[in-house]
Amino acid sequence: MKKLFILFAVTLLVSGCTSVTVPAPTLVVPLGTQVYNNGTYNFEFTYPVEFVFANPVYINFENQIVQINLPKSAYPSTNFGDAAFAVGSVYTKTLPECLKIGSDKFGENFDAKNSVVINGATFYKASASDAGMGNLYESRGFLTYQGGNCFEIVEMLHSTSIENYPENTVKEIDKALIWQRLDDILNTFKF
Repeated sequence: MKKLFILFAVTLLVSGCTSVTVPAPTLVVPLGTQVYNNGTYNFEFTYPVEFVFANPVYINFENQIVQINLPKSAYPSTNFGDAAFAVGSVYTKTLPECLKIGSDKFGENFDAKNSVVINGATFYKASASDAGMGNLYESRGFLTYQGGNCFEIVEMLHSTSIENYPENTVKEIDKALIWQRLDDILNTFKF
């Protein structure tokens, strides 16, 4: 019986020392895309390589974190101006304060009834547009409240009036296509 106990103890000791290596999951980035990761605010998103980094000008908040643009050259011979995906933040104490500040800065109301969940975070939506001198700027804003920060994401589409060009020299841009490209980026955003 003593030998059986010693054999059992040795077997238990040896089996407890074996380790199995589990490979770490690898991030699969679709071909033609890159990942932007912000360690300060702990968020990331995936974007097509055609987008380029730009100074954040379409963000209304004090902390203009990042902006990527799809340049005019992406759609030659059209009335496409550019498109942008931008992220900013401001410190707020509560979600209602976040929505109020966001509404004041964006110029449209962010309503708690108009929301969407993106990768587990609830975002509140608003839309705005502005036109002048043959240019149209259309924006979609998304606000969320995370860890004392109010985050604003802005999707912006800039187009020009077809009347600005000589007849039959420029085609109307397919805005739905551009919005879809911006939404594809938005849907990868996560904290």
